[in-house]
Amino acid sequence: MRGGKASVLEGGVREPCIVVWPGVTRPGIRSEAMIQSIDFLPTLAEAAGASLPPERRIDGRSFAAVLRGQATAHRDRIFTFFPHNTPASGQLPACAVSEHAAEAHCGPTVSNPRAQPACG
Repeated sequence: MRGGKASVLEGGVREPCIVVWPGVTRPGIRSEAMIQSIDFLPTLAEAAGASLPPERRIDGRSFAAVLRGQATAHRDRIFTFFPHNTPASGQLPACAVSEHAAEAHCGPTVSNPRAQPACG
């Protein structure tokens, strides 16, 4: 797995999520469903039986159906934008689109819009 913390490569965006929800999740079950951090608010709200404010736009989507074993997939793709220079890792501003087994990494980003994108 290439990349790491503060990277748009697989090692920076593909991280494990461990969930223990007694009576809902089954021990030892593993899922390849893609989720993103924005999905936690609606998932936790659903788990708590709370409603999200209808006047607020919430970009995340609940992945409770995956946790309950009612679905195997959650998102078709995930868009990642990392707008920072990170001297420790050498990461420059970049973006990525992850689609299950395929990934496209693009740079530069809005910080240098005239440069040719380098996707691979």
